[in-house]
Amino acid sequence: MGEIRVKVRFENYIDASLCQSGKLAKRKVRAAQVEAIVDTGAVMMLLPQELVEKLGLRIIDKTVVTLADERKIELDRAG
Repeated sequence: MGEIRVKVRFENYIDASLCQSGKLAKRKVRAAQVEAIVDTGAVMMLLPQELVEKLGLRIIDKTVVTLADERKIELDRAG
């Protein structure tokens, strides 16, 4: 079995909305392009903390996730 890898572009939704309304310059929109591994069984994305910070996302909650090896861990949820 192989891996499926894709390039994904993330941007801060609030920045993008402000840009669209003319209140923020396009170059100021916080964004990043990364290569990601696709997990067809996943229901959430797990982003590295440095990417969350680069995009300026806020921590909005905590959530318990079950890993592939059935361990459960609590992680921050950003948005």
